[in-house]
Amino acid sequence: MVMVKCMKLSTFVLTIVLVLTACNRVEPGITLHVAFRGNYDRGAIRAGLEPWIQETGINVNVVWVEGDWPEYLTNIQLMVANRQALDLVHAASEGFEMLIGLGLVAPIDDWIEDNREAFDDFARDAMPGFIEALNFKGQQFGLPDAWNSIVTHINMNLLEEAGLERPPANWDRETFLYYAKSMTRIRGDGTRQFGVFVPNYYFAFQGWVFNNNTTFMSADFTESNLLCPRLADIYQFMYDLIYVYQVAPIPEPGMDEVQMLINGDVGMVWAGRWPISRYISLGFHDVMINYVPQFHPGTHYMNAGVGSIFTLRTTRHMDEAIQLAMFLSSPQFMETASIPVLRSVAEQLVPATGVPQNYELFFNHTATIKHLEAPAQYTEVATLIHRTLSDVLINRRDVTSVLQEAHVELNLILSANR
Repeated sequence: MVMVKCMKLSTFVLTIVLVLTACNRVEPGITLHVAFRGNYDRGAIRAGLEPWIQETGINVNVVWVEGDWPEYLTNIQLMVANRQALDLVHAASEGFEMLIGLGLVAPIDDWIEDNREAFDDFARDAMPGFIEALNFKGQQFGLPDAWNSIVTHINMNLLEEAGLERPPANWDRETFLYYAKSMTRIRGDGTRQFGVFVPNYYFAFQGWVFNNNTTFMSADFTESNLLCPRLADIYQFMYDLIYVYQVAPIPEPGMDEVQMLINGDVGMVWAGRWPISRYISLGFHDVMINYVPQFHPGTHYMNAGVGSIFTLRTTRHMDEAIQLAMFLSSPQFMETASIPVLRSVAEQLVPATGVPQNYELFFNHTATIKHLEAPAQYTEVATLIHRTLSDVLINRRDVTSVLQEAHVELNLILSANR
């Protein structure tokens, strides 16, 4: 996270900072504890909190929790179960159902009613569908801060060397495969340059699944959909990219596909906006983005995950914690590694980096946003899907057998939702 210097939502920000002092409800000596993933910009978050601390007199202790999203969410559950001091939690779509379904977090509806002007200011500027993503059974549990979607990152040097134009936005299976083959070659020193690095983790693979018009599970997260033929088709295609067409390396653990893209070892990878800071730090500007190829006629999807700050029900300082949650949802905390939910902020922050060359696709697009499949059992589901990908892409197991076994296991995981 970094702070956005130019902000249009002064009404929202000032309301958040000043409301507690205006109400004269602040108890002396309060410390609020808020959890963030350990990979966030610690210095920027601390600097951004200073106005809050100075204006309210409330101290804030940031608890850094390591791990990817499944590990992070598991650690949060353990911290709450062990009654560790914790008042607020930053989470993304991966954790919404879990946090709310377990009754760990409090709604913010009373705050919205008391601060209608500030909320309406925020809502008017927010990109469609993201405030609603935090509404469960008619209750609003937070405000979104930033979102990410999987897109194709393309090394433009390799594109040019292969004599290729920028791929069309509506590229399909055949067009994509032509690009992948064209960008694969044996170099003069005998090493292989690959056209692609297959998307071998949940969020990235989900983008491909959606664009073959299928899903991992039912919309209500009660039944597995792993026996869908279109799902098997995507798994088989990923296998074929490695072993039949030979345009992708075997995705062994520890391989860094973003660095391989920067180095020119692969031509295309799938990620959100998070590689941008590395592109900038390494001076890599010859990169463009495009949609995930569309494998099924009809709607073109961009899968989306969104972040928010949640207030835990167990906090002893509910009013102060909710106010801090709203402050942490204001523009200066919207991440450079993601796409700000507020269009006015996105239009300032995203172009400011200069990369990728067609950065506008991050916030001006024609695709339909489809939210990540993330049931309350996200950790178990993501672990299962990761295992199926490893079984097929690394261990070379038969796709049908892998999905039949996983189908049974996924139904057991989702049985609690019925």
